[in-house]
Amino acid sequence: MENEEYQMALLIDTENVSPKYYDVIIEELEELGTVKIKRAYGDFDANNPWKATAISEGILPIQAFSQVKGKNSTDLVMAIDAMDIFYSGEVDAFCIATSDSDFARLAQRLKEGGKYMVIAGENKTPLSLSKSSDRFLMLDKLYEARPERQKEAESEQKTENVQAPSIRKIREAVYEIIRGGMDAEGWAQYSTVVQQLSKRYPQFNHKTYSTGSKQDFFRNSIGCDFRQEGMMVWIREKKKR
Repeated sequence: MENEEYQMALLIDTENVSPKYYDVIIEELEELGTVKIKRAYGDFDANNPWKATAISEGILPIQAFSQVKGKNSTDLVMAIDAMDIFYSGEVDAFCIATSDSDFARLAQRLKEGGKYMVIAGENKTPLSLSKSSDRFLMLDKLYEARPERQKEAESEQKTENVQAPSIRKIREAVYEIIRGGMDAEGWAQYSTVVQQLSKRYPQFNHKTYSTGSKQDFFRNSIGCDFRQEGMMVWIREKKKR
């Protein structure tokens, strides 16, 4: 459920994700619950850019020696560790920070085992990986959307394998979900709408389109009305005046 408080394990592929995204990842995960386990995998004997972040942020570095030059040796170590955590029963959600499609089967296996699955990767992340998750965090887009960030010139070409859905597509999906569960006055449970929208578009994040709150996005960009009764929030298509 979207409003469930998860106990989470964050597993970082340091060969595939920049430490500049760490704050973005943590902020997004803390909206879902508590990050109980934080581990980073890579060759920390080499000049690993995650070393300083691991020390300052209390991340456990897991050494994965590079046996062959140019070969990612992190995958197997990370997969074995993930399954050890899975069977320990300590967490009910995982976040794998990587853009490497080799982790798609691991993500699928964790989902099959009943764990809520988050993938945190860049826009170049293959669909085979992003669609193996319950939620996809598009790190470069979220990073660029941070209000305090000073935009940096980037010369590298970006591969558009994973694209944020257009607002039109989000609007169509939201209205369809509302109509499928609304009462006689057109109201549907907000938490259910968000949950079903995230299943349809795991890469959806309101911060990609707006700096306001999630409700502000639905209200102003999608065109929805809200009402609250106690702890229950309801949503419907905005009534035409």
